[in-house]
This record gives sequence, C-alpha cells and structure tokens, in this order.
Amino acid sequence: MAILFLLVYFIFPIKFQTKDYTAILCVDGLGLKKYRGEEKDVKIPNFIGVFPVISIQGGCFKDNETIETVVIPNNVKYIGAFAFEECVNLKSVEASRIKVIGEYAFSGDIKLEKVELGDNVQTIERLAFAECHALTYIPSRSSLKEIGGGAFAECEIDDPGDLTGIMVDEYVFLDCPWSESPNNPASANYVDPEEDSAE
Repeated sequence: MAILFLLVYFIFPIKFQTKDYTAILCVDGLGLKKYRGEEKDVKIPNFIGVFPVISIQGGCFKDNETIETVVIPNNVKYIGAFAFEECVNLKSVEASRIKVIGEYAFSGDIKLEKVELGDNVQTIERLAFAECHALTYIPSRSSLKEIGGGAFAECEIDDPGDLTGIMVDEYVFLDCPWSESPNNPASANYVDPEEDSAE
C-alpha cells in the first residue's frame, strides 16, 4: 500500500489552487508552484488550509515584473531554482528560517538590495544572486556552509567579510568590486601586509 501511495504521489501529484497560488502536496507540506497574484507587496501564506507551506518551488515567481517586496513565513525552508529569477522590480525579501537557496533563485533581480533570510541558511547554490546589481552584502551568513559558483557574480559586493569555514566555489564574486579590490588575496592588486611590512 505504501508503495502504491508513493507511485500515485509522484505520478499524479495533488494540486491545490487558491486565488493567488498553485501549490503541490509534498511529503511534509505544500510547495508553492506558481504565483498568479497581482500584488506589489507579497506575503506568502504560512498555511494553505491545514497544510504548512514549506517551499517555494522552481520558477514560482519567475519573470514577475510587479512584485517589489516579499515576506516569507516561518514554515518555508527552501527556495527552489529560478524561484524569483528576473523579478526586475523586486527590492526586498524577508524570511527567518530558510535553509537552502536554489540555483538562479534571485538571478537578474537588478533592484534587489535587501535580503534577510534568518540565521539558518546553510547553502547558497550557484548563480543564486547573479546580476543582482543593487546587492552589496552576503545575506544570512551565520550558519552558511557552502556558496556555489558565481552565486554573487555581478553584484556590488566590495568586501564579503570573513569566509572562514565556508566552502566557496569558483567565480563566486566574478565581476564584483571585490574581485578587483586590493584587499582581495585573489586580486592582481593584492599586497600581502606581512611582506609589505617586511620591506
């Protein structure tokens, strides 16, 4: 019986429709599949019916040109790939318990300048914030374990701070001010302070 349930679950996923969302039933809650609303300031629901909303799935808000702010509730732990890609007017995202930010999740959000995702973020996947030209810092870094390749490419980060203990992939800060900073050990302009003082 359990195997039959799983087959039905994966082949014929159960969908929920609300005024603003299409959601899919996952093992431990709902994943938001598509946003159809027209609000500039979006507050994602914590529950739909009796089911907690646990994820924003791939492409849910992709190419939305209306939204400017998004508030994500406590139950949501995962932001899927391409979830907010090319939301060109999105300026602010607030959440408190996100664990994983998928690849390209906020890529191309050229006005995004405020990102607060809580203290539980462990993984920022590749190109997650690429081409976020207004973003000047790495969000939610206290529990961060991994940053994927190109995650902050073409952002305006001029100093990422201490990345000790974080697995940082290649080209994370490609074409950021930090990539050319004289304080960046990877920069051609870098001067080792110990060698400089020895002279």
